[in-house]
Amino acid sequence: MTGMVGAQKPMARVGNLFLPADEIRPIRITIDGDFVGHAMVGPQDITPVFVLPKGLHKFTFAIEGSDPAPAEITVLGTGSKQYLIAKLPSEKTLPKDSATSVDATAVQPSGN
Repeated sequence: MTGMVGAQKPMARVGNLFLPADEIRPIRITIDGDFVGHAMVGPQDITPVFVLPKGLHKFTFAIEGSDPAPAEITVLGTGSKQYLIAKLPSEKTLPKDSATSVDATAVQPSGN
């Protein structure tokens, strides 16, 4: 019988699942400048519900390794149920002066 190869990763509980701790990336949520909690997307989604007063509200969603994503929603009134979907960038945007590479055959004029 052989033993496990490599070191074991620390695990963390998310809902009813145990996941590698380094793979858990909670989304930090602020509403109108105040931190209100976290959301998670993955094998066990954690989608918080916020009850807000009527009017315009400004959200910021931030995940480690990505630029924050701002969003706004106008709450229609007490008892209304609205969904806000925010798309987070997958990784920080590269600086404008960062190098890029292109397949040279893709940029050559035809016939060369």
